[in-house]
Amino acid sequence: MEAPAASRDATVRFYNRDIATMRVAFIGREPDLRARTAEAAIRRAVERPGPTKIEFRRSSEGLLVMLSDELVMIVTPGDLDALSGETMEQARMGIATRLQEAVTTAKKEQAPARLTRGVLWSLLGTVVAALLAFGVLWVGRRIRDRLKLRIQARSETIQRDTMRHLLGGVRIVIGWLMRVVVALALFLILEEWVRFVLGQFGFTRPWADAMTGWMLDLLRNWAGAIANALPGLIAAVLIFFLARLLTQSVSLAFHGVHEGRFQLFGIDRTLPNPRASWSTP
Repeated sequence: MEAPAASRDATVRFYNRDIATMRVAFIGREPDLRARTAEAAIRRAVERPGPTKIEFRRSSEGLLVMLSDELVMIVTPGDLDALSGETMEQARMGIATRLQEAVTTAKKEQAPARLTRGVLWSLLGTVVAALLAFGVLWVGRRIRDRLKLRIQARSETIQRDTMRHLLGGVRIVIGWLMRVVVALALFLILEEWVRFVLGQFGFTRPWADAMTGWMLDLLRNWAGAIANALPGLIAAVLIFFLARLLTQSVSLAFHGVHEGRFQLFGIDRTLPNPRASWSTP
């Protein structure tokens, strides 16, 4: 004989906010049906003119949640979070805080002036974000062009091909780094603009709050990744400079042998520069 399927938890949501969680069936109603019924009852109570008063009453079935003397949901002992040891009093306090905030916000958002103000602030934020984005692009382009001109002017004064090639590589790396910095700045501007616009309306304000936490987590992860990459980056830079020092030392040594200033392990003077020996008749 098959065991009955376990009921799935259902969340009561109003005005884009979590109010309570239904975990068990009650009077033949599954948690999802209980949650949807509670949402409809809350919506009806809030849409009525006048203030909406939140009350709680105890009964043998559990906690009765009332809005303006209308029953909107029943929280049974089976709906409590057993893993965290939640009590009925803790559930009542949590529901009261979340439901009061949702009802108050919904009442305020019904006023046309509040919606108009949110739209105007959103338009102003859009203009500011666009100006900031154009400013970042302009500053990034100016910095990249000035660095390019300076590196080109510097490379024209250098006679050695190796150093000119090195400066060319540095110019390319700096150009890509500037592109990355500009892209990150534009991403931050876009994120802040979206968060600002969402925060102007009560229904979307929870999304703005969630974006704040997401951004903080993202910056924390980036900081950790940069900190973890620093040892490897420092090691790569040290290897580069050591390799360059070694090549410069070998070049100077062979140049000294070729000029006859000293001898090195019996190396012939023509060996460091074989083209000179080939060109000699």
